[in-house]
Amino acid sequence: MANSLDKRLNAYRDDLADIRLKGRVAAPRYAEGKPARVTVGRALVHRAPEPGAALDTHYHYGERIRVFDKTRTTAWCQSEEDGYVGYITVRHLALGNPPTPTHPVANLGAYTYPVPELRADPLDFLPRHSPVAVAETGIITRDTEYARLDPAGFV
Repeated sequence: MANSLDKRLNAYRDDLADIRLKGRVAAPRYAEGKPARVTVGRALVHRAPEPGAALDTHYHYGERIRVFDKTRTTAWCQSEEDGYVGYITVRHLALGNPPTPTHPVANLGAYTYPVPELRADPLDFLPRHSPVAVAETGIITRDTEYARLDPAGFV
């Protein structure tokens, strides 16, 4: 069986393939993939796990992904949004089903903070349309209202 599908959009490599591709690509083992989501504003998606590997795309905050293989530092996964496959840094994802988004980032973007305080160093920048799950609202610091995000951070 020839593996002629685009590897950027179909999760298969020499040693492992997405179970949904069984019968279409040859692999010694198949994996269902574990649900996860991206936890940073923009996660770089590389073609290989090695440092300096080609960059294919980015995943964005809240994006649902499926993780097929994970090491201590990288995860091989596929976006459920646009289908792109690649390697991201493990610390940029959270395994498990994500909380249901309650709001999108409606302006050009939003900084997240570790505490409800604009003077704090930002944790990250969430691009426009990032799906966020607001866990608490009405947090006021010096006349500025913040929302606490699930699982962490304030906007």
